[in-house]
Amino acid sequence: MNDATRQDGEYWARFFETEHRRLCTVAIAWLGNTDEALDLVQDVLVRFVERGISADAPLAFCVRAIRNAAIDQLRRRRRLPKSEPLGPACESIVDIGAAKNEAQRHAAEYVQLALSQLKPAEREVIVLKVYAQLTFAEIADILAAPQGTIATHYRRGLEAMRKFHRERIDDAA
Repeated sequence: MNDATRQDGEYWARFFETEHRRLCTVAIAWLGNTDEALDLVQDVLVRFVERGISADAPLAFCVRAIRNAAIDQLRRRRRLPKSEPLGPACESIVDIGAAKNEAQRHAAEYVQLALSQLKPAEREVIVLKVYAQLTFAEIADILAAPQGTIATHYRRGLEAMRKFHRERIDDAA
């Protein structure tokens, strides 16, 4: 696809249609509020169309833009802790409302709790990998970090979630 095609509103409209869920997941992870996240994603994509923006890797470019816009919005409200790479809210990342039964609702709440216990860098990588379905290469590009570092955060985050699970099982026994 050439740059002229990528710059037009139709390209971004199609892109938005196919990637909306992943982009909103990133915004929700940062902002913790679905309505604010939807507005933010819409604002970012409108800016792309108005400015005729093109990108070689549009998904990574959009995720980075949404991440930066969310950080800016939180800073304006003075809600962003300086060391927190992912917004404090894990709610809404896992859609508890989509649970079809009590067991699914419980599992979704459990995952939210486990995510909230992770170190910020681990949580951010897991959210981007699992919920936004990005590759390690895309995440490395977005976070401007080596791909090996991203894989390490992912592995450590999964290990921490497993440990959390084992401890919860031990406590219940």
